[in-house]
Amino acid sequence: MARRIVWTLSAQKDRFDILKYWSKRNGNNLYSRSLNDSFVKSVNLIVRFPKLGRELNLKDLHVKVLLNFAIIYRVTKDEIQIIRIWDSRQNPKLLQF
Repeated sequence: MARRIVWTLSAQKDRFDILKYWSKRNGNNLYSRSLNDSFVKSVNLIVRFPKLGRELNLKDLHVKVLLNFAIIYRVTKDEIQIIRIWDSRQNPKLLQF
């Protein structure tokens, strides 16, 4: 059974902010496009292999690492819920679910 992908508002904002930051920092969208493609490919891998990411000890969450980013997600019977995309270079105390 194929699970559908659901991006939470927090995950959508995380992705937008990350891509916007890199576009502004580099003065073009090349890296942001490549990074977004990597996010999409990682999420598609998660859909195919839901247990791919390391299991976290809270709220039935998993994490898939991509470069310096952590894609935090939850697997349910019908969905893959993308909870957050976290830049691991940030202070982990600021991460909220």
